[in-house]
Amino acid sequence: MRIIFLITISQLFFINAFTQANYQPGFIIKNNGETIHGWIDYRQWSNNPKKILFKQNMGEKEAPYTVDDLSLFSITNKDTYTRAIVTKDIRPVDIKYLTDDTQDSVVSDTVFLRELVVSDTLSLYALTDDKYHFYIKYKTGGYEELIYKVYLHDGVSETQTTYRQQLLTYLPSNRPDYKELDYRLNHSRYVGKDLIALVQLIDHRSGAITLKTKKISLPFLFPVVDRFLL
Repeated sequence: MRIIFLITISQLFFINAFTQANYQPGFIIKNNGETIHGWIDYRQWSNNPKKILFKQNMGEKEAPYTVDDLSLFSITNKDTYTRAIVTKDIRPVDIKYLTDDTQDSVVSDTVFLRELVVSDTLSLYALTDDKYHFYIKYKTGGYEELIYKVYLHDGVSETQTTYRQQLLTYLPSNRPDYKELDYRLNHSRYVGKDLIALVQLIDHRSGAITLKTKKISLPFLFPVVDRFLL
C-alpha cells in the first residue's frame, strides 16, 4: 500500500512539474524583424512547440505566439528555435506500424526547428513530432531533410540510410581525412549525437560553430535525459 501511495505521489509531482509555468529569460524575433527581450515559458518540449507563451516583463500577462507570428525565439543558454517551411517524410519508423509499401509519403509544414549546429556553411536542425526528423541547411539554401526510412520486406524490417549519402555530398574528396570521415558516415546512426559530430567534422573549415544541446531535467525519481544525444 505504501508503494502505491509513493507511486501516486510521484506521478502527481511529475504532472505538476510540467504544468507549472517555467519562465526563463530569452527573446523573440517577430516576422517583421522586431526583436523583443523578455521571458519565455520554457517547457523543455518533447515535441517541437507550435506555440509559446511570452511576456516582456514578469509582472504582465503572457501572450501566445505561433509560427505565424515569429521567425525565431531563443531561451538564453538553453534552446533556440527558428521558423522554417519544410518538407517532411511521414512514413512510420516504429516497427508496429511498418508496411511493405515503399511509396514515399511527404507533406509540407511550417514549424519551429530546434537549432543543433549553426555555422556560416553547414547547419543542423531537429524536428520531433511522431518521429525524429533532422535537417541540414547549406549556406543560404533551403532546409533539406536527412532521410532515414524503414520498410518491411518479407516480414523483416529494412532501413534506408539516405542521410549518409546526403552528408557525403558536402565532404570534398580531396580532404586529407576523407577516408576517415567516409568510414564514420557509413557507420553513423540517425541520432543527434552522431549527426552533430559529423556536421561539425565536415564543416570544421567554415569558421566558428555553435553547438545547441539541451538537457531535460525530470523530477527526482527520474534520470536526466538528453533526447538528441542517444
